[in-house]
Amino acid sequence: MTYSDGVGFLASIWVTISLFFSSIFGVFGAHQTSVHSNYYSKDNTHVYYASGDIFDEADPSTLTALSESYAKDKNHVYYLKIDASDNIEAMSDADPVTFVVLSDSFGVEYAKDKNHIWSTAQEIQGVDVPTFHVYSEVKYDSQGNAYDAEDKNHEYDSGRVVDAGLQTSSNRPKSPPADWADHPHKDNLIVIDSITTGSPHRIDTSHHPFMGRARNDWFVDGKFPVEIRDASGGLVWSGVAQADKSQQTDPGYMVFWVDAEYPYEAAREGQNGVVIFKKANPSGLPQNGDELKIEGTFNSVG
Repeated sequence: MTYSDGVGFLASIWVTISLFFSSIFGVFGAHQTSVHSNYYSKDNTHVYYASGDIFDEADPSTLTALSESYAKDKNHVYYLKIDASDNIEAMSDADPVTFVVLSDSFGVEYAKDKNHIWSTAQEIQGVDVPTFHVYSEVKYDSQGNAYDAEDKNHEYDSGRVVDAGLQTSSNRPKSPPADWADHPHKDNLIVIDSITTGSPHRIDTSHHPFMGRARNDWFVDGKFPVEIRDASGGLVWSGVAQADKSQQTDPGYMVFWVDAEYPYEAAREGQNGVVIFKKANPSGLPQNGDELKIEGTFNSVG
């Protein structure tokens, strides 16, 4: 065999192999399309899930993936358990017409239809469907328990009731406690107990502690940001208020403290300033923010 014959022979083998694999992938993959999930896909005749297994029960013409795990067609809602088993099953009680995924935050997939609420495909019993909603960030109650959803009666963590007696958005106090009148406060949200209303407030020139109370949803992870600024808006100090969960206070609120310490500057003496207590807002969205501002004058201790 000459050199040219050898090259021609190898080329013919390569073409044969290429055609073979093209035919294989043409049959099994040419028309397979994703349906907005890493775990669901379909072609004209089948629905595939996980690593490519065929799921005969689903209707490919109407299948829509709603999240990594949830999907629905005209007849059923499906849930894929993403683990070593990769089991998929139809949710017999779910209504595909009204079924929606509420959130897949925190590793928990909340979903609902007109009559039910599910947490990772497990129905939540006794939930009030019309008032149920999911938070975009984890919240903490006065006992330090985390929760990520609530209805008019309860707060929930991953679908489990945290405490039947907790304050929720529908039954939190609508007005501040009576003793708040003597201290700077904002509505029924936050009060600064270490400051007395009606007297000029002195902001310590180098170190200032604050104590107060704030509603549970003013905190995230038991904290919220605090700033001290001078008259021109320049930042003097920034830090966090820390909840003191050992202190008992009104239901739905937590005691907090702030220990602000910053370098002394003589030029700041007698100048105006402001202390800003900001609601914790990890989302950064303006509609989720709030703040209490207290104006004062910088003066040294003594």
